[in-house]
Amino acid sequence: MTKIEEFENKIIEYGMSDKDFEEYKKLLKRCRDDFLKNQHCYITASKFKKENHIQAIKLINYGLENFVNDDWSSKMRAYAILSDIYLRIKDYDNAYKNMLMSDQLAEFDSYHITNSIRLLWIKLHLDKFNYSPEIEMYLNLYMKDSEFSKAFINHKFISNIAKIVINLKNKDIKAVKLLYEDTLDIISPNYKGALYSILKNHKYTEKVELTTEVKEYLEKISKIIN
Repeated sequence: MTKIEEFENKIIEYGMSDKDFEEYKKLLKRCRDDFLKNQHCYITASKFKKENHIQAIKLINYGLENFVNDDWSSKMRAYAILSDIYLRIKDYDNAYKNMLMSDQLAEFDSYHITNSIRLLWIKLHLDKFNYSPEIEMYLNLYMKDSEFSKAFINHKFISNIAKIVINLKNKDIKAVKLLYEDTLDIISPNYKGALYSILKNHKYTEKVELTTEVKEYLEKISKIIN
């Protein structure tokens, strides 16, 4: 293990003081190029504990501001991780802004399709599960993704929620009810999904992002359809 890796393990476990930050800057100078320097920043920050989110945000922003000769794909990843950190603390406005920054850096359509499910999920929360044209746009873009990607439980769950929002706006209560019932199946403890056997072989367990906000929205839908 290198000296910088040992130091990163320390700040991941115990947090990063101002003194630690200055020491980390010195260690980053030993990396051969901006790509590696920025990568160290955002990968390390992504592992910080939730309560150390301010330090994580500071570290990623430092990398983005100082290591400008990094390539577009690395910067795209940095903004996506920054978005995830904001999402964890329910700062949906900044989560959305940074995910948009990430998506704007993408140079291939395949990345826009992949990013659409995260943009959709954040936008749903930002709009408090009210309809907006962006929700429909992200859903339509996501539907161009591979069948394998769409088979993930959480992806299916997110797309179902978006479809409920859209169908409710269109006053198609029958469609809303069917989607609601399917969503209840997805979040039930015994639901395994189409990829269960494949993912089990890779020791990966799927998890639905059942936030407080989406729970409250589903309760609201329950009252509408019953």
